[in-house]
Amino acid sequence: MPASLHRNTPSLTAFDPRGLPVRNVAYHRASAEDAPTPRVRRAVHSANGFVLEQWDPRLQTQPNQRYLYSLSGAVVRRQDVDAGLRLLLAAPSGQVVQAWDGRGAHQRHEYDALLRPVAVFEQAATDAQPRCVERLVYAAPTEGHRALNRNGRLLRHADPAGTQMFDAYGMGGQVLSQTRRFCQLGADVDWPQAAAAQDGLLQNQAYTTRWRFDALGATLEQIDARGNSRQFLYGVDGQLQTSSLSFKDGARKALIERCLYNAAGQLESALLGNGVSRQAHYGVEDGRLQRLTAQRAGDTSALLQDLRYAYDPVGNVVSLLDQAQPTQWHSNTQIEAASHYAYDSLYQLIQATGRESAVASIGPGLPAQVSFGATDSGLWRNYTQRYEYDAAGNLTQLRHAPSTGSGYTRTLQVADDSNRGLRDESSAQGFDANGNQQWLARGQPMHWNVRNQLAKVTLVQREAEPDDEETYVYASDGQRALKLIHRQVAGQRQTARVYYLPGLEVRHSPSRQLNVLRVEAGPCAVEVLQWEQGPDAGAGHEALRFCLTDHQSSHTLELDEQAQLLSQESYFPFGGTAWWASRNALEGHEKSRRYCGKERDASGLYYYGFRYYAPWLQRWINPDPAGAGDGSNPYLMANNNPVTLVDVMGLQPAAAETTRIVGGLIILLLFALMGLSAGTLHGDAASGAAVGALIGGLLFGASRLRGYREMQPQAMARADEEAEQQFARSVTELALDLAQQAGLSHQETERLVNFAYERRHGEEGVSIYLSVKEDRVLGYVGPVDRTGRVDTLLTDTRNPGPEMRRMGFSTLVLRGPARALSPTGAAQGGAAPSRLSRRRRRRAAGVRAEADSPAPQCRAWRLRAALPRCR
Repeated sequence: MPASLHRNTPSLTAFDPRGLPVRNVAYHRASAEDAPTPRVRRAVHSANGFVLEQWDPRLQTQPNQRYLYSLSGAVVRRQDVDAGLRLLLAAPSGQVVQAWDGRGAHQRHEYDALLRPVAVFEQAATDAQPRCVERLVYAAPTEGHRALNRNGRLLRHADPAGTQMFDAYGMGGQVLSQTRRFCQLGADVDWPQAAAAQDGLLQNQAYTTRWRFDALGATLEQIDARGNSRQFLYGVDGQLQTSSLSFKDGARKALIERCLYNAAGQLESALLGNGVSRQAHYGVEDGRLQRLTAQRAGDTSALLQDLRYAYDPVGNVVSLLDQAQPTQWHSNTQIEAASHYAYDSLYQLIQATGRESAVASIGPGLPAQVSFGATDSGLWRNYTQRYEYDAAGNLTQLRHAPSTGSGYTRTLQVADDSNRGLRDESSAQGFDANGNQQWLARGQPMHWNVRNQLAKVTLVQREAEPDDEETYVYASDGQRALKLIHRQVAGQRQTARVYYLPGLEVRHSPSRQLNVLRVEAGPCAVEVLQWEQGPDAGAGHEALRFCLTDHQSSHTLELDEQAQLLSQESYFPFGGTAWWASRNALEGHEKSRRYCGKERDASGLYYYGFRYYAPWLQRWINPDPAGAGDGSNPYLMANNNPVTLVDVMGLQPAAAETTRIVGGLIILLLFALMGLSAGTLHGDAASGAAVGALIGGLLFGASRLRGYREMQPQAMARADEEAEQQFARSVTELALDLAQQAGLSHQETERLVNFAYERRHGEEGVSIYLSVKEDRVLGYVGPVDRTGRVDTLLTDTRNPGPEMRRMGFSTLVLRGPARALSPTGAAQGGAAPSRLSRRRRRRAAGVRAEADSPAPQCRAWRLRAALPRCR
């Protein structure tokens, strides 16, 4: 990172007397010769402290977001230049009762006497009548339900994909058994109230999944809907040690064994079931990933993969080299498996170099496939890509220059009054009123449902025959449950189906039926292909594909059970495939997951869970469903830093490797263990552990203080050093309590505390909330004076994210939703708040915890800490 590029480019935030941010100024410079250009974000707040308007650095004629609130502080109107208009009507208890959007769509929610959701009705602007798209039934307090821990819990949930029955729950609220039945194909659901009438709208096939858990809630076994059993074994630290698979015919396969972790909880080594050893090396000082290797058992002469990483001082990836790949020469040019990256002063990627296929694709399609063993050195070439952005971060131009042959330039036309953009000048007409992109390409329209979920993509339009298209159906949790692929082949209409179940995909086509099972552990994943119908069907006809991934979980190398190469792939920074090779065309056809480990559809779109990503456009095709409460651009991919940051679910990017707080937690735990040992010798183990933890916390607080001073010297010049040390120590102690009571892992705790530490609100400190809904964990960090409203939002609101952001809270996705443990799909939840105040007149009072009574499928804790003020 050249120092001159970042000279005189600070990031400044102005607060009003209430401590609310009203102006943020960042300075942009793409080269050292440029003068820094200010990028100003503005916010206007009401007398109550609510956000009324937010402006980004680009738009000047109108704010990006404008909000209107009720007297109780609930948002009743939200106008967004990208996501459109949203009107909300809430009940006195806070639950949303009705909602309207800019497309004329209407939603209505019904609740029972206990304020539990029981029905959801939707009506698009083109519908004559509203349709009931969800119905929820809860178990009555009877002896039969009590024996299965179902009293008061969700029993049956009819959603747009079909119905789910929750057959049994564990003592901790985990689902032990659930059964999914899908709707009849092609039907738009309108659920009647009677269960028998609902059954008449369903397919006959039922898919039951079962789980076993240990006392801490970790999964010991999962039996999928086809009878295959996955077993998991954990170490004393709670980390996965071994994963195996037993097929329904009794055959057993080892998937991952001998997992070893370092003191920070990072996976250092693992032995795959095909005998390949996976090794990861991390920096001693910063914990960043430095090297990833893969080697066949007993073969010390060569590595299958040897990824080497280099970073700039702030953690951006600046180079990635695979030393296991041979260097080639073509046209007097050296071609090696190396990529280099450069960034501007806002850490946006502005240049990337690497190698690509000589027959590259500039659209949604994949480049030409190469077969292993090809000797033509002209199959590859070097490339350089340069990126230009506008003031709002829209990638307006991409220039691609290969070492041989002709390059190309992509331009994005962005609307003058929004961030909606396409590759031609019709960007305003290319989106609906909610900001959903209407055309994938010319002749390929896209259709969206009332919930702004992609419902259909037309791949080929025909006048005399049916179109080729893909149709998608979603469950109540917003995740895709069914994909239908319609094609016209030799004058006949063919339909393929993909059913998405917990831990299993069931793929039907006219010629075969295939089950796909997946297991992931750190920088490796295992896919099991199990044929039930077709030419490969029969006992023992299972194929295991061991996938080696990079720091972003992208599938770079696939191996079979004998550790022989199946496929290999490399990617451009924004997700397009630069080149790929396979053992044969059939092996390449079976590969469905590629960039960031996500599924690539026939349209070329990547499905991320909550949104679809178009790598050839370098942006999402619709706004962030979680909202853009801070006024940021909702179409950006990973804040234009796609090599360093990873968006796991299509909601919020995060660093692929974060370790700054982990070291402090390790120091604290180490000293606590030392104190425990010393205290045991003197007959007082508890006091010894407490003293050890205190010493470790002080040491970590001092080191964190130094890092904070380096990042913000002006702020620290005015800070009270002793209070800052106390603050750092108390944050660390709080993290340990959160980890213990809320079941957070080391990495999750580290991310939460680091997130909170860097988002203190002026002189008041921060308020931290944990929202634990089924198996989805969100962290919220914001002002300390929003207690009552936040408690109501997190307890009673289906999607509190946008309202939380408008109240000044930042959101961190700690753990994405697990399909296996999502019976209610955000219908219920709870919060674990923790407020951190730094007023000087208060003394550090330690952390006090009190357990709340959890709602169904919800766990909640309350943690409070009073901290001294830092001037």
